[in-house]
Amino acid sequence: MIIAILAALLLPALNRARESAASTACQNNMKQLHLSFLRYADDFNEQVLFSHQLKPYGSTLDELNYFQGYACFDPPKPEYRRFAVKIFSCPSERKVFHFSSAGFDFPGCLIFDGSSYHYSLNMYMCPSVSSASAAATTSLYKLSKIRQPSRVMWAIDGQRLIAEPYTATYAPVFRHSGFLNALMFDGHLERRARVPPYASAYRFWNNTNPQFAE
Repeated sequence: MIIAILAALLLPALNRARESAASTACQNNMKQLHLSFLRYADDFNEQVLFSHQLKPYGSTLDELNYFQGYACFDPPKPEYRRFAVKIFSCPSERKVFHFSSAGFDFPGCLIFDGSSYHYSLNMYMCPSVSSASAAATTSLYKLSKIRQPSRVMWAIDGQRLIAEPYTATYAPVFRHSGFLNALMFDGHLERRARVPPYASAYRFWNNTNPQFAE
């Protein structure tokens, strides 16, 4: 009886500690991704990368060799290990994905499959294009032109390549005990219980309006 009571008292504390550690690991993943985003901008005239430019943004960064030496998970087929870069998988995400092209299930992100991403880019700042012609005619933000970068979200806990507030498929995911982590353009992270709607008054989603309120 005493052991059962002690277990009942300790279990919630252990669960909270486990989730706190997972949330911290998630934040560390985002910090590493931020370094890759900055590296891309440095290599491409300060441009913010596409969320999808004929391929998911993780594949774009991988092809530029930005993840050499990074830790990877071991999926069922060894040849897919290079695509299982650990910083793309949030430790609090419990969903198991079926990768039909690879022929196996895997509880994490494989960077060639946009539907498996745990970290979504701000759709209004990092556009998605499906053709070379669209990419050539799409204007990208430059980091130096983003006003108040500490107010504008770059990446967030999500479920696809992009995040936006009005469609369930692309909505941010509150996977940390009702909270989510948001990476802002200046590199700092915010733990949030809500995200603002997309409106001209909210700088969180859209940098183009000089006014904001939160």
